Amino acid sequence: MDLNRFYEHWVAFTPVLDAIEPTLLVSQVQALGRQDARLLLREANAVNKKDFGAEELHDRIFESYQWVLTAYEVIRMLWQRSEENPGLLRQESKDLLNRVHACITRLRIPLAKMEPAKRHRDTDFALAYPGESLENGSAAWMVSDGVWISRRAMADLMLHLLQQLTSDGINLASRSPEQEPA
Repeated sequence: MDLNRFYEHWVAFTPVLDAIEPTLLVSQVQALGRQDARLLLREANAVNKKDFGAEELHDRIFESYQWVLTAYEVIRMLWQRSEENPGLLRQESKDLLNRVHACITRLRIPLAKMEPAKRHRDTDFALAYPGESLENGSAAWMVSDGVWISRRAMADLMLHLLQQLTSDGINLASRSPEQEPA
């Protein structure tokens, strides 16, 4: 598994973020990409039984938890900027961003606040129960009866969003003056 090549996917999609939020987004997303590549290797080792044990599983779940919290903040910021500037994204990118935001919010709220996300308060648990995907070794959390959200699925969805944003581009004319770099 070539982790550098995998990480390069994250890096390749980050320049478009500089047009949305010129300070923090690029470095945060690249850090998420590095952590995602490391977790991907550890997940593969777990599936292949090369690195399997309670301590390793606990560490992977905790590092995945940190990844989710950071990813949520990136997605929240993108979502907020698109709400503040309706013309910033093309509709297809906006729809995908809304989907990613809803999914990561559903996971992040019970992880961080220990309450169900408002949209799912009638169906979801107050706590997201951790586990592991036997298919790919990714940390996953059960948010409702039979509903699991994995870190791997969130990473893939986030990469898809970044690819979509890169393909569509950003409407720089819709940026507000306070967002312009100094």
